[in-house]
Amino acid sequence: MIIFILCALIFLGVLYNFIKNRKDRECRSIYGVFAFISLVALVLSFVRIIPEGAFDSLSGMAVKIFIAVIYISLLLAGLIFLAGNNRIGLKKTGVISAAAVLAFILPFGAEMIPENNSYDTVPTEMQELYDRSHDAYMYAKDRFDEEFGDKNISKASYGFVPDDDMRYFVSFTYENDDGEEERYGYIISVDGGHNCTVLERGENV
Repeated sequence: MIIFILCALIFLGVLYNFIKNRKDRECRSIYGVFAFISLVALVLSFVRIIPEGAFDSLSGMAVKIFIAVIYISLLLAGLIFLAGNNRIGLKKTGVISAAAVLAFILPFGAEMIPENNSYDTVPTEMQELYDRSHDAYMYAKDRFDEEFGDKNISKASYGFVPDDDMRYFVSFTYENDDGEEERYGYIISVDGGHNCTVLERGENV
């Protein structure tokens, strides 16, 4: 806060002299450079006093508008303060302003970009579906062992069928007593507590 106040006082002092000597080309050029530099310093010092999490409540568009306002303000200030300086043209003013805005953004990092909860919920939902599918598989495996005993399972597959009433399927390919391959499957319901119930079973499931 002290640095911000100090930068503000310096900027106001330089700005006063810039306005006071605006008719003197040489003085206006000198004070213009110092006014722009002190303004950039003021903006950067302002970064240090913004509370942590200040941008959490803003949308992505609001943050972009905020950054754009900072850039345009510095660009306009550069055009005003550096207009009488022949060594600093429009292009250099834009580059300096962009660099100042970049320096303004970098300390915040990801905080300047609000989190989008929709990106967080997708992996969580997919993980839940995977967990329930695996629970259905383990449940079906126990039921299969109870019904068929210790059969040689050559292939097992499981997954889910997207529907309003989510159902999970498990299929086993095994060798019968004659050495021939047969298939047996289950359709299972899994509730929020991961409790499983067999809805259908059989060779054609």
